[in-house]
Amino acid sequence: MPRSRSASIIHVLLLLACASAESVTHTPDQKLLRIPIQKGGWSLSRRDASTASQPSVASLINLGDLFYTSLITLGTPPQLFYVQVDTGSTTLWVGSRNCNAAGKCKEGNSFNPALSSTFKDTSRSVPTNLLYGKGEVAGYQSQDTFSWGTLAVLNQDFLLVEMEDAAVQAEKTQYYDGVLGLGRGNRNSVLNKFMQAKLTQEPIFSLWLNGTGDNNGLDLVSNGGEIVFGGVDSSHYSGSIVEYPVIDSSSWSIKSERVTIGGAAVPLPSGTKALLDSGTSLIVMSPSLLASVLPKIYESIGSIVPAPVASLGNFYIVDCKKVASLPEISFNFGDNNEYVLQWSDYVFPVTSSICGLGFQSNNVGNTIILGDIFLRKYYSTYNFQGPHVGLALAARTSKAFINSDVKGSIDSSGQLATTSTVKEIPPLIPAVTRTTALSSSEPSSPSSVMSVSVSSTVTPAASDTPLTFDGAAVFIQTTTASFSSTMGAEDFSRIIVILLSVVLVFV
Repeated sequence: MPRSRSASIIHVLLLLACASAESVTHTPDQKLLRIPIQKGGWSLSRRDASTASQPSVASLINLGDLFYTSLITLGTPPQLFYVQVDTGSTTLWVGSRNCNAAGKCKEGNSFNPALSSTFKDTSRSVPTNLLYGKGEVAGYQSQDTFSWGTLAVLNQDFLLVEMEDAAVQAEKTQYYDGVLGLGRGNRNSVLNKFMQAKLTQEPIFSLWLNGTGDNNGLDLVSNGGEIVFGGVDSSHYSGSIVEYPVIDSSSWSIKSERVTIGGAAVPLPSGTKALLDSGTSLIVMSPSLLASVLPKIYESIGSIVPAPVASLGNFYIVDCKKVASLPEISFNFGDNNEYVLQWSDYVFPVTSSICGLGFQSNNVGNTIILGDIFLRKYYSTYNFQGPHVGLALAARTSKAFINSDVKGSIDSSGQLATTSTVKEIPPLIPAVTRTTALSSSEPSSPSSVMSVSVSSTVTPAASDTPLTFDGAAVFIQTTTASFSSTMGAEDFSRIIVILLSVVLVFV
């Protein structure tokens, strides 16, 4: 796509590299303690670096097992945004009010710089483009006061977006307002700003993603997931965390040694790596690698690989009555540990009788993108100091939603029962009308480092790679037609309380 010479172009690339896959094991005894979010109204106060000895927590919202969002604020007084949490990128961005008014963006909430007394345009009128595996946004570099969970900083860098292309708009569908990158390689990223301000004692964060399986497939407004800054939450994993060296300078990528399907190894090209990416819903690999993987999956049910069906989201599909015969799929990162996915981890409903496989192809070279399907099964830690990525079996985690009648058709031996009926699958994403209602008091003496306490358990998230679910856009569009009362009154009231009770108090 042609661009002006003055445009500052940022490419979100997957760089190939090789490194040894030595592992380091940490037991739960070595953990930092989790500090729960305080309940009550918002309070903002100065934070001394010496008080940053405990981890901080932000909760995540699970939208239909497709993407994870979190609540952040930008500006003075604060403007609220739901952003997708993305370990595969480094940039924070939200759409501008002008962009939405012109129809060039599609956000539920958009940023109005005219309403913020602390907003700074740092672009010098030079636009910046963000290129994704699917889609593109463009805007202007900016700074403003930022808060997420219990942490806040002044002069946080972000991209104020003035254009989202059609692909980005189709995938966002107004269910999140931007992306918050948690990757490496950007000194002005949110995480780097937190560490520079010494808001976290340890240069680490950890991620727990919950599934909607125990919630009948409905969104998890509370308990959808959790990110811990500066430590881990031992209640959300079992066993030990095993760390692997990161082999990329710009991403959370580790060496991928092999993939095994039903006990049969799939040859991997030299230098294959695995990228842990919470901004991608599925597991994505190159067309050539997927062409080696899929036949082994379909062989288990005596079938050849079908062509993806455009009207069904371009997923690889399977009869839901056959899913219990699908094989285990395991990933190895160079040691003696196998990270196994059962069929119930990588299968999801497409229609009342058709299920999809959580694997898709894209031009990602020798990279396997391990998205939310993998990260729901395994608790993950991200250590900037190594750098290392850590993995452990997740605990207190529900699987992604599988229709109850499909699950009920499997008897105690693990085989499908002879009779079953499959009811209609509930919609994945309820329509929640979001408004930004804010009250504020002017700061008497702004500080460069602040602490925020959040009411309720709903907080922030973000993302910035092959934007969310590569290929799932059609699925989302076809399943969001009639959503009205799928959210419980308690969950809905939590959102209303949050949106109506934000007050900043600077001391």
